[in-house]
Amino acid sequence: MDFRHSRVSPAYPRLRTARGRSRRQKALLAILLVGLVGGVLGSASIATNAFGAGRLYERFVAKVDRFLAGPPPPDRIT
Repeated sequence: MDFRHSRVSPAYPRLRTARGRSRRQKALLAILLVGLVGGVLGSASIATNAFGAGRLYERFVAKVDRFLAGPPPPDRIT
């Protein structure tokens, strides 16, 4: 019988391997970071009305409010 012996280091075994982040985690982190930066820049431009962004935001809020309120009642008697 031929048993092949392998050399094993006499140190304690490592319980955890040091691995970096996976590609999926990096992509998710990048998407979250871009969303956070975009949100901060967007809210800052709305607050300072840069390039008319505040006015456009107010128009958007008014449109959503009109949509949620529903159609106005008719002016004529039914």
